[in-house]
Amino acid sequence: MNNINPQVKKNDILVKLSKMRSIIGLLLLCIILTIMTPRFFTYSNLFNVLRQTSLNAIMAVGMTFVILTGGIDRRMAATVAQQPELIGSLGVEYADKVLKGEQVPEYIPVDLKLITK
Repeated sequence: MNNINPQVKKNDILVKLSKMRSIIGLLLLCIILTIMTPRFFTYSNLFNVLRQTSLNAIMAVGMTFVILTGGIDRRMAATVAQQPELIGSLGVEYADKVLKGEQVPEYIPVDLKLITK
């Protein structure tokens, strides 16, 4: 005879599903967006998402190595950020050029800087 309680099996499944709810939600969101927008699941869109998240991935890997080597303490509060004052001044400069009918580059690179406390 099988003495396994069906209620215990059901609870185990619910616990496993609750641990995977982020992945399940992401998959459902991808399926819904793929159905609603034909350009969502394309190479160019996936490449664009990977390109936009690459800086966070690099920072996460770096922080992982810092934690693993024991170099973390409360004073480690450095981050990489864009320079908002530079972005603002470039925006005004290039907006003025557009209004005057001048050519502007398609991409405007903005340097990153390391911010520490």
